Amino acid sequence: MESDELAVCRSDLEDAGFSMDLSDTSVYPDSLGLGKLVVSPSLAEDVLRCLRDHVKSKGRCLFEKHVVVSEDWENVVIELVKKNRATKGHNRILEETHLELT
Repeated sequence: MESDELAVCRSDLEDAGFSMDLSDTSVYPDSLGLGKLVVSPSLAEDVLRCLRDHVKSKGRCLFEKHVVVSEDWENVVIELVKKNRATKGHNRILEETHLELT
């Protein structure tokens, strides 16, 4: 997730004290796993709370293949996945889970 297309998201998250890398224990001491976070900083805290609850209820952390993305970044992430040379475009969305931000 080091692409130029996500530089603004990455920078905005870092400026707000978050990380795109959910395995960054200096930011997320209660590790959520190896997934990625692609959301605006204004949503990050609520999304992280929902993710903690989700991980706790499922009894397992996120894997490297998991990308948590908000609607405003969804199209960018989908295009990046399709263009990924390493997978030759064979990556696909296996599951979508909508988090209820309350």
